[in-house]
Amino acid sequence: MGLFQRLFVKILAVDTSTLTGSVALLFEEEKQLKTIGEITLSVSTVHSERLLPALQRLLEEAGASLAEIDLFGVAHGPGSFTGLRIGMATVQGLSLSTGKPAIGVSSLETLAMNAVLHDGLVVPMFDARRGEVYSAVYKANGARRRGLESVEPEVAVSPEKFLELLSLRDEPTFLMIGRGAEVYRTVILERLGSRALFAPALLNIPRASHVGLLAWEGASENRPARENPLSPRYLRSAEITFPKPTKILGNHFG
Repeated sequence: MGLFQRLFVKILAVDTSTLTGSVALLFEEEKQLKTIGEITLSVSTVHSERLLPALQRLLEEAGASLAEIDLFGVAHGPGSFTGLRIGMATVQGLSLSTGKPAIGVSSLETLAMNAVLHDGLVVPMFDARRGEVYSAVYKANGARRRGLESVEPEVAVSPEKFLELLSLRDEPTFLMIGRGAEVYRTVILERLGSRALFAPALLNIPRASHVGLLAWEGASENRPARENPLSPRYLRSAEITFPKPTKILGNHFG
């Protein structure tokens, strides 16, 4: 049996894995999950300045309180080292202060959820800098609640090497999605040609509502025991340490 046996569950979800972050509030009713609200954060300023005010605004506009949250979800990477640390420290702090569970989910799987209705392989791709991408391969699987099945594991690798691996697969097309696909579009077309399809630009950022959906799925599998304490998934060495979740609540949630 999963963690939640009640008919109503509220989930607060956070994604800060890219420069465009988001927060979402979701509500479960009789095994159906609905998005109550979602806010996208354009972070030309840093996530640390925008995240807590956005969470507070989201709860206020939904007429909800932090005490009502049953589960926290957060994208745990791969992605921006700084963004991941801020998002995860915030969620861990909220989890500790409320005593409610928190689950980390894959940023790449979160992004791939934007293309869950695609009939074929989905390739989420982040620009990892240093001439590398973070990527993986998924395919739709209607038999699973979350709708995606992992085909190739997450990697941090040069786009050329990853595309060489894709080119060897006997697949008619690959749906490339994410800012990494935008950055390396020319290289992708050189290697895959007409087999490469590109998602519309508006689908190239992960959404916190999908973080909430994946966390909800994880809760039904009793995953929090394995995810606590939360830890970032960088795929390559981080340059600075993960901060402790202290004093992050400040004046925002009392």
